[in-house]
Amino acid sequence: MIGVYLYDIFGASAGNKSSHPKDESNSITNQRNLIMEYIKSDAVLSTYTVREYIDDGISGTRFDREAFEEMMTQVKEGNIQVIITKDYSRLGRDYLEVGRYLEFVFPVLKVRYISVNDNYDSNNFTGATGGMEVAVKNVINMMYSRDASKKVRSARTTLAKAGKFIGPQAPYGYKRSESDKQKLVIDEEPAELLSKMETFDLDLIRQVVKRITMYDDGNIQFEWNVDDFLQVK
Repeated sequence: MIGVYLYDIFGASAGNKSSHPKDESNSITNQRNLIMEYIKSDAVLSTYTVREYIDDGISGTRFDREAFEEMMTQVKEGNIQVIITKDYSRLGRDYLEVGRYLEFVFPVLKVRYISVNDNYDSNNFTGATGGMEVAVKNVINMMYSRDASKKVRSARTTLAKAGKFIGPQAPYGYKRSESDKQKLVIDEEPAELLSKMETFDLDLIRQVVKRITMYDDGNIQFEWNVDDFLQVK
């Protein structure tokens, strides 16, 4: 079996595996097309069963990516004999870890690795993985990832300063505007409940706090006041 690994840090949906989701990133689609053309053009590879593993929207500097780990489990169980990626950066952007996989992990597990755009096929190297050229490319990939990460943080900071909402989920009582997903508007139903909560009788809360602090198996352990109670989250 061939394990086709596809990954994009800027993807629309994370963790989609072999399902061709409609909202997957364009980069994933491009990677798929490139690799499938490569497989079809090879007389041996074209006879293999192909399975896709997709990590969409997660950093390549991490190797605990869900689909990647699933693929490696299949490799260890002997179900995958070949792994193909578009290039080295799709395997990962930590050059030391990528080097470890190329030099040690893949050879030990007897899995063939192909990086299409880098013209790399481990079957063509015995006891080596391409030398300095491979190492330099992997260092560049890691530097690119760090630069991209800084740009993402800078862009998010700029949006926040402009009053744009950049959180993953709107806080309770609000929702994203239909016309601008980075703008919050009041969600009427929970907002009404929150409004009612603001009118709770503080005298009643004080009584509750007083009763709570009076007994703990008959012994007062510590004193609470209403401010302490209101700060509990």
